[in-house]
Amino acid sequence: MPTQRTPGKKAQPTRRNRLIHDTLSRAIRGGTLPDGLVLTQSNVGRFFGVSRAPAADALMRLEGDGLIARFAGRGYVVGPSDAAPLRIALDQTPLEQLDPGALALGARNWRETLYPAVEAEIAVCTSYGSFALLSTALARHYGFSRTTSHEMLSRLERVGLIEQRANGRWVAPAMTEGDIRDHYQMRRLLEPVALLSAAESAGGAALVDTARGRIAALRARGTPPSRDDITALERDLHVNLVQACANKRMRETLHRSQLPLIATHTAFDRYLDTAEMHRVLDDHDAILTALAEGRERDAKRAMRAHLAQGLASTLAYMARDPVPPPGLVPPYMTRMG
Repeated sequence: MPTQRTPGKKAQPTRRNRLIHDTLSRAIRGGTLPDGLVLTQSNVGRFFGVSRAPAADALMRLEGDGLIARFAGRGYVVGPSDAAPLRIALDQTPLEQLDPGALALGARNWRETLYPAVEAEIAVCTSYGSFALLSTALARHYGFSRTTSHEMLSRLERVGLIEQRANGRWVAPAMTEGDIRDHYQMRRLLEPVALLSAAESAGGAALVDTARGRIAALRARGTPPSRDDITALERDLHVNLVQACANKRMRETLHRSQLPLIATHTAFDRYLDTAEMHRVLDDHDAILTALAEGRERDAKRAMRAHLAQGLASTLAYMARDPVPPPGLVPPYMTRMG
């Protein structure tokens, strides 16, 4: 029997307070922001598109660094406390022309940075029942504004992952057996086609080689795959390779059906099943080897068989009425019933 391990921590986007602190720190040290410039929770939060909490934390850190100081008015000034206050909107300072990558905060890029993380967090939880979501708690957890939180929830509703009830409450409904069968049917129809399309693309051979190399390294290591290992294996085949197909509409449809299912594969008590994980290794190896050798029909057949087995094992896992492993449910979600 494998020994129980603590689930690996999921990679989280850098906290907003830290990003704001680092950006302002560089700007002040580099002379981009002049002495006396007034910084408040409001103007900092407004510029970066976040709530007051991460702005306040960033300002306290800057004060601790000795880069800003409290003054007689409200907020802080850049430099010493006796500097003459200079009240200018931050978007009127050279900060606006700073490296765009350093300003990738708040509403500016939540679609590219935070949205995928939140989407995945919610999707995996639907394997364990229905959950209520609190917009204010989501904003507080990630440190962005309530407006951004509402926009994110609205987008999640549009893709069908959550719904808003008549009382205004946001809910992520539990994934049912029917949902699982429907998702797998879509995947069995589309993934073999997308697989061959992606393999024939310019970077397809490299993606196949990378995935095969990971499998070979895991076999050579001789120890049971970890949660991170299985996550990487699933991404190699079903995301990096399959999602490299040229058909955008196919990619989007597949993503909707893949998301909640791939998430359950890496659930804590499921990845400890050594036999299942070795089966996953064998399945992926067979699919990728057929692709590398140009045996397209065999690759498609192996992919369909892999997904059929995935349906059976997922239904069996869900039939046990599993409970969420510790740390899986984020603080902005509460299990219902």
